[in-house]
Amino acid sequence: MKICISLYLSLVFLTFPLLAQDIKFDKESTLPFIKDGSSSIYGSVFARDNTSPIKGMAVLNMNPKQMARKGTEIILIPYTDYFKFWSKENKKRSKKGVEPLTLPEEAYECIAKTEVKDDEGNYSFSGLMPGKYLLMTNFDYDHTYSVTRTEGYVNSYIGNMYIGSSPIERIYHYQTQSLAYVEKIVEIKNEGERVKADLKRTK
Repeated sequence: MKICISLYLSLVFLTFPLLAQDIKFDKESTLPFIKDGSSSIYGSVFARDNTSPIKGMAVLNMNPKQMARKGTEIILIPYTDYFKFWSKENKKRSKKGVEPLTLPEEAYECIAKTEVKDDEGNYSFSGLMPGKYLLMTNFDYDHTYSVTRTEGYVNSYIGNMYIGSSPIERIYHYQTQSLAYVEKIVEIKNEGERVKADLKRTK
């Protein structure tokens, strides 16, 4: 089932304890990153399904791109020390099954959002200052997988003597909806720079 990133962030803000008090959030120095610059980040959002029967076996993935639907939400977070700690700590906690850390409401005001604007998966953020940013999104895509089933056996004989059998196997192909979750760190080095950053899920 598709997860709304905004809803996820909202629930995290309201439900769980605040970040450690020794790491302070500074709204005054963070908010300008998404409002006072002349740089931009743009690109496309897509998945490329990996149909290899064994994980990691697909050396060159030739499957077609599946573009994220128009309206897919994308989150941009200034990758300051504060947000870096929050992101890395929550990944550790997720692996351990521990409740995630939350953010103060003023930190949420420093997170920018946009949407995929067309059928080609294109998105863009503008008004950004030089610095590093964490981009996050999720979207549905079609995942194809195969199952081999033994449907019988062929017996072999020499004369009237049975010498063995071999399986009759058939490969069935199935398609299901999967959720692609993508994170990417992007850096703007110069004021006025346009940085292309495709958000892709290819594994």
